[in-house]
Amino acid sequence: MKARMISVLVIICMIAALAACTKGNTEVKRTVPSANASPTGGTESQDAEQWALPYKGPEVTIKIFGWESFKPIDPATDFGKWVQGKIGNIKLDFEIPPEGTAAKSDLYLASGDVPDIMIYREPAKFMKNYGDGSRSVNLLDYARYMPEYTKRIAEYPHLTSYAKDDKTNYLFFPTWYNTTSELWYMNQDLMDKYNLKAPKNYEEMAQQMELVHKAEPDVSGLLFHGWGFEYQYIIYSMLFGSNGMNQMAVSYDHNKRQWVYPLTANNEVNLNTVKAMREAYANGSLHPDFSTISTDVWTNIRNNGKWLFANLYPFSTADQNNTVKTKFTYMDPPAATGVNPAVRTDYESDTTGWAFIISNTAKNPELAAGLLEFFSSEEFANTYYWGFEGVSYETAADGKKKFLDSYTQMPDADKQSKLGLTTPYTVTQFISNFYAGDAIAASWSDETKRGVTIAAEKLKNGEFANYYGATTPDFTDDVNEKMTVINTAVKTYVTENLTAFIIGKKPIDEWDKFIAGIQKYGDMNWVVEQYNAAPQKPLRAKATERTWLETK
Repeated sequence: MKARMISVLVIICMIAALAACTKGNTEVKRTVPSANASPTGGTESQDAEQWALPYKGPEVTIKIFGWESFKPIDPATDFGKWVQGKIGNIKLDFEIPPEGTAAKSDLYLASGDVPDIMIYREPAKFMKNYGDGSRSVNLLDYARYMPEYTKRIAEYPHLTSYAKDDKTNYLFFPTWYNTTSELWYMNQDLMDKYNLKAPKNYEEMAQQMELVHKAEPDVSGLLFHGWGFEYQYIIYSMLFGSNGMNQMAVSYDHNKRQWVYPLTANNEVNLNTVKAMREAYANGSLHPDFSTISTDVWTNIRNNGKWLFANLYPFSTADQNNTVKTKFTYMDPPAATGVNPAVRTDYESDTTGWAFIISNTAKNPELAAGLLEFFSSEEFANTYYWGFEGVSYETAADGKKKFLDSYTQMPDADKQSKLGLTTPYTVTQFISNFYAGDAIAASWSDETKRGVTIAAEKLKNGEFANYYGATTPDFTDDVNEKMTVINTAVKTYVTENLTAFIIGKKPIDEWDKFIAGIQKYGDMNWVVEQYNAAPQKPLRAKATERTWLETK
């Protein structure tokens, strides 16, 4: 009888233990490198050493959920083999959807079955829904496996801008480099042909565009990237004082130190922008399909020199000496008289647009943390961008690297399929590319390098203006829902009417009526009030406070 009771007690204890281990599916079995190692056992130094990369324990698979259009690291390439040697006995299992990444990542989070490492692009939404640690580990608990990351936190506050508190941080952000994005260029061949000099302001540029277009009707006065009307309007409005602030969305005004709706708050800027675009469209200086232009049409215009002035990203000039049949010459932004010139700087070290999380169901969060440290390390950045010494680059006596001619002349397909370089891997967004800015700039045309350096110097001394957006405050679900409805309706109304003004379908004397009509589609004043009433996030560094990439 006694033995029978003991057996019953043993069974009860086993059931209780099993229930404790399976409750909520939050406890997971971990693979450990040895019987003496565990995430909590031993000293921190012993623990870190056991889990250090390259990992020498039993093979472990780490699943990484990446973003659409990016690629997994190919283990058959030279770069893939290098990565494998650095991470050791870890198998990287990439899942990259062909499309719908945002929706699928939300499904993973909702289910609780989250891949070991997962990309996410809405930090505020994540913290609102899962800021309780129910889906991800606290990165700071694994700081011993991420020494470079821990060091960066002290220098780049944005890395903890969405931290729950000073001891809890769930989102792993990248640290990029600071450089200008779009710069202004003129078609030097046409400028020389018509004996024109770089315009000192928009008024001069408008005259030159009209002159050349009349002489050569197939030449567009202005060439912008064909990324839609909202983008086009941002670029054009910079010439009239917007500094790059999106005039169609609630934005933070650093001078007023508050959130505003720029379209109404900056009425003069917008009216002048619309008048200028209207005139340029009417006389043919602005391409008839400027806001809907296809990539093929845009590329043909650029390559064949059928433009007088252009606003281009650095990558757009990389093939200047190959496929582009005209000479680019950098020029300062042709701002209207009385307006401070401004440039855009989309590549910024404190971006929070991309984030990685480590799942709290990961069997090996120590190794996942080590991988994030590796992908964002100086060594990874230099190898990804420079490649391998003697194969893709050489080092001069002064320590500066230079790409080998044999590498620069190698077809891109071979660079990717054989060397594994220049490939847009899903971890690319998390590379600390401020370590390798010189390698990135090496592919730019000489004129772009010159322009980037000039713009960097003028940004630092305050001669050029620059708009840097503030981090959006957090709102309740109810407020978010109401704002979304208002913003969608208002933006549709605004886009349709601005387009109508520019292409001449609506008389300019109806401008005031148009502005007043915004209220019929939504109360933007209420939206702005919600932004200003909410707890504010820390402001980002100003242009004059940043270290900008120069290519001297």
